[in-house]
Amino acid sequence: MNADVPEPYEISLEWGIFGFTLEKQPGPDEVRIQSPGLLLNVGFPGDWQIILTTVHEFIDKENKGWFDSDINQFKATTGLIKNVWYRGRGWLPNFATQVGLLYPTERGTERARGADFAGMTIITWNLPCLSWHMTLGGTTKHTREEELPKETRANFVFGTILDVPVQVRSKGKIHLVGEYSGQKAEKEELKHQLLAGVVVPGPLGMAFDIAGFGGLSSPSVDWGITAGVTISSRKLTVGR
Repeated sequence: MNADVPEPYEISLEWGIFGFTLEKQPGPDEVRIQSPGLLLNVGFPGDWQIILTTVHEFIDKENKGWFDSDINQFKATTGLIKNVWYRGRGWLPNFATQVGLLYPTERGTERARGADFAGMTIITWNLPCLSWHMTLGGTTKHTREEELPKETRANFVFGTILDVPVQVRSKGKIHLVGEYSGQKAEKEELKHQLLAGVVVPGPLGMAFDIAGFGGLSSPSVDWGITAGVTISSRKLTVGR
């Protein structure tokens, strides 16, 4: 996530080929396979952008060793509008905001909770040797527990990302990425994690990414991996 947007009318598709997460605490062991993940970006004049995203996942509870066809869902389904309000140079950062809705596409009680609101500020320093991104914002979080009324809670989210380009003769520039992110909902413990990954350029201007991550607190996911590819209409045109 950075304080930038695509060129006007540029379309990019981020396809999450594979994702895996393991969570042992709290409660029973749980394995989740995310495939596919889809994120569509469309740029508009005036430094505006529309972001649409969703992820399909299979869930294996208690390590049964198989994925019941009934235990699958779409999650993280969002529609966001992003704008860059200021573009800096050197130590003056870019400043952007994005706002939108989180749609309840999960199965069971999560589907009945209603849409949530999301808002985020993003600050990016584009320095000669690296890019540094900071995010700060929040969402509403509807909860519906058995025999209890629906409740709306505030969910505070934050993160910081370092992106270091490294010149490789045969492949151009690869990017080494490190991220710390977290969230804290009312009446819940802090969830936060560390991620490390690499982005490698591919043919026709495509970019491939792979990363691993691990949680830093008991409510967080224990560990996981993710891999995907990004295709941009502008990059395909330039590559012809």
